[in-house]
Amino acid sequence: MHAHSQRKRRPVAAFSLIEVCLALGLIVFCLVALLALLQGGLQHERLSTDRVRAAHILSAIVDDLRGAGRATGSAVPSALLATPRYALPFPAAGSEAKEKIFAVDESARITAPGEGDYVIYCRIEPPAADQGIFEPSRARLLIAWPAQARLTGGGKPKLEHARGSEEVIVEIGRG
Repeated sequence: MHAHSQRKRRPVAAFSLIEVCLALGLIVFCLVALLALLQGGLQHERLSTDRVRAAHILSAIVDDLRGAGRATGSAVPSALLATPRYALPFPAAGSEAKEKIFAVDESARITAPGEGDYVIYCRIEPPAADQGIFEPSRARLLIAWPAQARLTGGGKPKLEHARGSEEVIVEIGRG
């Protein structure tokens, strides 16, 4: 007899084709889910970054408005007063509200329309004529991004093609 034929064959440890396919399918499923989470996280991070920048820009505009509000002197009629940085006009008490739409970059510098990163709508409402110049004016500021977003004024601004927006209403003391 052959010595070769009397040896027992040891079973070979291996995965079947079905097990390998199931394992690969599970890995692909997990990777796709992970990539979807990553994409969502990146979108939230970008939105969060845009909102923080918008808040800084709005803060700069409010500082500009408040600085101009304090700069009123008896020699300067309030109807002629405008903010130094953004040239936002202060209407005289009892007059019509003033609106301005402009674009800024992420450093809050004014740019040509459509060229910046953000578009801003500003409406300044003066106090009633019988309240005098020491009553606060109210400013409504709306910032939207990207700058290609369309903002139309008219008391209630309409927003088109915006990825995001923030709004703030402030009172500006003039005395």
